[in-house]
Amino acid sequence: MMEESFIDIVNSLERATDTIYQAYELLYELEVDKEKNTSMYGITLNLLREAIWVESDVLGRLNKTFMVEDALIYFGEKFNREVAFIINASPKKEDVPKIRIMNNLYFKLLENNKHDEHCLISASIFKLNVFVDYLQLALSIVQENENENVKNDLLRMKYVLSMSNSKLENILIRRGFDLEMHPYITFGMLYITLEDKIEGTRLANENMLALLATNIKIVLSKESGFKKSNKAYSDFLFICSSLRASLVLMDEDTRDFIKNIILLTITSTMENEKISVNIPNNISINKNLIVQFINSISDAINKSPNKEYNGMVLKRALENIEIDKRIPRYVRIGR
Repeated sequence: MMEESFIDIVNSLERATDTIYQAYELLYELEVDKEKNTSMYGITLNLLREAIWVESDVLGRLNKTFMVEDALIYFGEKFNREVAFIINASPKKEDVPKIRIMNNLYFKLLENNKHDEHCLISASIFKLNVFVDYLQLALSIVQENENENVKNDLLRMKYVLSMSNSKLENILIRRGFDLEMHPYITFGMLYITLEDKIEGTRLANENMLALLATNIKIVLSKESGFKKSNKAYSDFLFICSSLRASLVLMDEDTRDFIKNIILLTITSTMENEKISVNIPNNISINKNLIVQFINSISDAINKSPNKEYNGMVLKRALENIEIDKRIPRYVRIGR
């Protein structure tokens, strides 16, 4: 039987999260109504900061690793969710607070376990920092879209992703939820030694490759006529922006190689030709992952209900990479 103090903590966490969600909803509604530069928006932003402070205090009461683990198990069962870091720009409204709770507990567990005598920072913590840069870049790219029909749906994604990720939230609150046109990419600051840079580059590339594969498969799965739904179209636009962001965050040699691999896979699969690839030694990704990537994309093309159009969309997204790679500003520690 769980101790009453633990129940008090998880109940307090849910209440604090609900208050945060209500503040986010009001901020979103105010911006939709073009009241972002009003005193009401400023007051609501301060209320959000206070609610986050309360939440932080509650999370601090989970001061033992086993308590965080128990909380993850408790909420995982209550919400019927796996223990994992969740990225979802357009979940159901009722799921947004649940995602925040699960992600915050997941972050806290990683923070508790991050110290290792052999490395400055754990691979999991590094991965989360890369994801924050990825989300910032994806949001910067998608905001370029000027379609009025989906403007509010795209705007909601900013607030949803902020609420879902406390590290992204810290950045956006400091900026008053104004998106940076040229966001700072900071995961390179975690490199201290040359070995860190080599390993970090590989980890970043492989995580971006996994996201890229997921987003490509979503694009290829779209049926004709999906644009008739504003929500479906806004989701599609964000997926395309995320696809572009994941490519940009790879190192240059790997990015160019993967881009060419995608184009080759699209052309060869549609023409029923065998895909033959030589993987050069300067590509910082496990070669088996590249083979799996090619096979998964080829399979997705074959299963695509609208392969000609979806293939064209992918090619257009890839054409933007030369422009996209000039968007981010990289921050690194010189050595």
